[in-house]
Amino acid sequence: IAGILSPTGMWYNLFLVLLIVFFAYFYTQVTLNPIEIAKNIRENGGSIPGIRTDKTEKYLQMVLNRLILPGSLYLALIAVLPSFIQRVCGFPQSISMLMGGTSLLILVGVDLDTMSQVEALLKTHHHNGLIKKGRIQSQNL
Repeated sequence: IAGILSPTGMWYNLFLVLLIVFFAYFYTQVTLNPIEIAKNIRENGGSIPGIRTDKTEKYLQMVLNRLILPGSLYLALIAVLPSFIQRVCGFPQSISMLMGGTSLLILVGVDLDTMSQVEALLKTHHHNGLIKKGRIQSQNL
């Protein structure tokens, strides 16, 4: 069993991908309730253009299902990337784990959060921001 479930083995990586896809669907269903979202949209007088108000729940569920699969497969690819690099390229495990996986996701998430906090701080002090191009740019109040 230990040989089959080694981190560079095919069965381990297949099991990891299946777990990531399953828990992505599970977490999304627990946190985002399309019925509640549709109810809130209706109560606030909103609507989705081209969608009847009684079909909003089905439409939101369809959109969620279409977004979850590619997103979960992308996360699975990032999680399996170090094992793939180690096996195909022959890098040692210490090097291949630096080239992808959870550490990459954490670094990007922390960087985006830090940039948003710095931009919000600069916005409160009436500055233009750190960067001139891109999506995150503060405006003078």
